[in-house]
Amino acid sequence: MWADTLQTLEHQHYLRLMSWGAASVLIGALLLLVLRVAKRRAPLASHFAVQCVVWGAGSLIWGWYASQDIPLRDYDAAASLARALWIAIAFQAGAIVVGLTFAGFGWSFGKRIGSIGTGIGIVVQASALLFLHLVLVRAIHL
Repeated sequence: MWADTLQTLEHQHYLRLMSWGAASVLIGALLLLVLRVAKRRAPLASHFAVQCVVWGAGSLIWGWYASQDIPLRDYDAAASLARALWIAIAFQAGAIVVGLTFAGFGWSFGKRIGSIGTGIGIVVQASALLFLHLVLVRAIHL
């Protein structure tokens, strides 16, 4: 793989990451706004929306910061990027397990709907990030 091709792939990855982050923030904020205006108490939806806003803001910041200076990478730097992506993928897989645990314990112990919403939000966000990172790491041909 050529260095400029990898640089382009990495740039596209950060654009997708920022798009996902912006969509998550927008959806979460709109959901929270609708719940506030309607004066409805919906713990599942509000906890899910908070997760969308927090994870989306993190994705936006991460994507923006990383896209400021995308270097041309040689073979070793591309291998280092691939390793870093695999570590991020492992953390996101762990976050999916944490989200499932939140939702499972919330359901099992007292039907805590807020915990279920938090768990679902974590699973959705971590799954999306895992997918985005897998797309890039699969595109890196070492």
